[in-house]
Amino acid sequence: MQHDQLPSVEEVKKNILDAKSPSPLKMLGKSIFLKIVASTLIVATIVSLSVAIIVLQNKDCRSEAILDASGMEGVIRNAVAQKGIVGGTSSADYPFSDRSIQQRALSKVMKETTLTKEMSIQRYALWTFFFATEHVGTPVTNKIFGLGTVPTWKDSWTNDGPDPCLWNGVRCNSTGTVVELNLSDSGITGTLPPELKLLDSLTSLDLSKNIGLGHGGVPIWLKDMDSLQFIDLRGCTFSDNGTAPIEVCGSTRFFYAECPICSCCNLCQNFV
Repeated sequence: MQHDQLPSVEEVKKNILDAKSPSPLKMLGKSIFLKIVASTLIVATIVSLSVAIIVLQNKDCRSEAILDASGMEGVIRNAVAQKGIVGGTSSADYPFSDRSIQQRALSKVMKETTLTKEMSIQRYALWTFFFATEHVGTPVTNKIFGLGTVPTWKDSWTNDGPDPCLWNGVRCNSTGTVVELNLSDSGITGTLPPELKLLDSLTSLDLSKNIGLGHGGVPIWLKDMDSLQFIDLRGCTFSDNGTAPIEVCGSTRFFYAECPICSCCNLCQNFV
């Protein structure tokens, strides 16, 4: 009986090694698979980090946002106290009474619950200015327009949307901070409110040609607005209330008004 020849020891070893060693095709497939796995892990890591950053940013924004009436009122009271706007001996004396211009301004700001502290204070200052000068009758308006006749703003901010940088006469810098109020010939009346001092970066205030504006005279608190470099009050009726306080004039400010009220100004010019 004839038996098949058994493989030699060397052949057996070779067959075993060949069985353990993957073919070039298998090696290529494994390499591609590993690359796909590595790429997937990298993408997943990047996505996870991005989500974590977004969550942290949103958390920071939420921590800065004013979400309720008591929080907003506290922020405003602290801000006006720091600026010396408070009429009494403490921030508790600040007049958030029913239907006051301060309460109306606060109610406007509180409608936007995602604002940061700085944005809330800025909006509050603007709305206080609006309510103090929109359709407000004074002895000046009685004299100019007749008893009980009061003009309204020609372009009310109430129609301009939530972003103050898009409001009529308001100009902001790249960070959304108000730097100019250019409201010449806008139908403004009433009295300038000291809450304007909350606009820390305001450089220009042009209220010229508002003939119904002037009650109370040129406010002395304008001197406290360190960033304010340009003031134009020509064509208003401040002249009925004495001259501008000498403290308002400064060597670095351009203060334009009629000469009767601007005796302290180097750039006193009659309105043309």
